[in-house]
Amino acid sequence: MHRIELGLAAIAGVLLVATAVAAVLAPDPSLPGPLSLIGLAATLACLVVHLEGGLRMILADGRIRRLDPSPSGRFRARSARNLRRSAPIPVAGLLPVALAWVVAWGGGSGAGWEIARVGAISAAVGYHLAALAVSAASVAGQRALLGAAEAESRADPPPDVPLPEAS
Repeated sequence: MHRIELGLAAIAGVLLVATAVAAVLAPDPSLPGPLSLIGLAATLACLVVHLEGGLRMILADGRIRRLDPSPSGRFRARSARNLRRSAPIPVAGLLPVALAWVVAWGGGSGAGWEIARVGAISAAVGYHLAALAVSAASVAGQRALLGAAEAESRADPPPDVPLPEAS
């Protein structure tokens, strides 16, 4: 994982854990302000991590396509599959978080709402941590493909460049 991704993921993880702990320790519905701000910051940090990872994957895909002009296009096909698998992660990540905040601060009081609030926030924390792991794995897969494509392109000279003749 790149240092920037690692730093953002660590910040997002700390904020998400702080949100879950605060929801458990202060389940009073009259205190939504600080929890909402922490949760919003965590959500934004996660979204930045996902988008940054997605941007890295798209840039790597462009380089793979330039390096892999072969008719079979095996690197291109694997890269496209990798992008398709991980593309919904950032968008889908907003849904459980939005649901968590609606459930958490949507009104209502009593033990049932407290359990629902803690459960919703915990589910959002779990989803984002899983999404971060999938995003990191996708970026790592794309980097591996890029490395393999670069190695193969260095090993084989381009077809239109004449080889030096032996004397």
